[in-house]
Amino acid sequence: MLFSILTSLVFAQEAPPIVGGTTTYDYEAVGQLFAYSDQQGGFGFCSATLIHPQYILTAAHCIEGDAAEAFVQQGFDIFFVVATDVYSELQNGNYTAIAQISSMEAHSGYNPNSTTSISDDIGLMRLAQPIRNVDPIPLNTQAPNTSWNDIRFVGFGITSEFSQNSSGIRRTVEVPLNNSSNQIWPYTTDSMFMYTWDPYGQKNICSGDSGGAAFRQLSNGTVTLAGVNSHGFDPQDTDGDTCKGPTAIAGSTRVDMYYNWIGARVDLSSVSVPSTEPSAEPSTQPSSEPSTEPASEPSSETDAETGWEAPFGAGEYENEAGEPSLKVAGCTQVGDRFALGMSLPMLLSLGLLGWRRR
Repeated sequence: MLFSILTSLVFAQEAPPIVGGTTTYDYEAVGQLFAYSDQQGGFGFCSATLIHPQYILTAAHCIEGDAAEAFVQQGFDIFFVVATDVYSELQNGNYTAIAQISSMEAHSGYNPNSTTSISDDIGLMRLAQPIRNVDPIPLNTQAPNTSWNDIRFVGFGITSEFSQNSSGIRRTVEVPLNNSSNQIWPYTTDSMFMYTWDPYGQKNICSGDSGGAAFRQLSNGTVTLAGVNSHGFDPQDTDGDTCKGPTAIAGSTRVDMYYNWIGARVDLSSVSVPSTEPSAEPSTQPSSEPSTEPASEPSSETDAETGWEAPFGAGEYENEAGEPSLKVAGCTQVGDRFALGMSLPMLLSLGLLGWRRR
């Protein structure tokens, strides 16, 4: 997930996001979450996907903990920026779209203080102004299975731990769904996550991609949002890098398992186009079912004012590392998954597995 002016402490210990990927001008529905204040400037810190003109889907850990909610408390406004190169396009004023976040909700089952596991890592943000010039992505409703072949990831972030000024670029990579041939982790899905694995260890998501998109491409060439980038882990990690190597695995929150939770909050009727393709039974690992309790309906949409622009002036934000002024999104390692997180790395305290929020 991450950033800009606040990266020096975090990225000295971070691994690169979108490992083995390329810059993309496509998939405009995937944008970067950007925090800004007149006094402190701005920085990017997560990815998200437009699923409705006025709603974006992201990871819960991009909202709670040392994330968007904490930034708001420290005087920042949160924006969703649609651009290929966020910092350059904000300065030049040629970004595709931008809207301020008016409200946000992480799934009630997500616990930002857990040190042993990660669950229900999904959240919604409502935009103050609907975005009309970008098509929302429909949600996948089918259970993931290995007949899908590759998952296409899209997210923002640095390209290496030594390239801190490369964040804010939309990048993409295709990674195969995991399968039972992986003797270390022989699961394609559990009840919350789907898992991807490149047996050659050259392609993956990593820090900087939290909340971004895990797309399923249909036979007609269109894509649906199958997952939200969540965490990664490496059961045989020996060098501290859970993003590279033949045993590195990534977990994305399954959109199909949270479709009812999303639909209770967002009118998906105009954008949801479920696939009619059959779904085979995936391999599973038992875990608790995600809750689907409905919430009160959000207020009705209001059109953006014509000509609305972000309140950013040139030079008021930067993409190079600087002196950090607050705690920022990074990686939190806990007991049995690697989650792509929002604080500085901590030492592993339990066993071989850790989780890292992307």
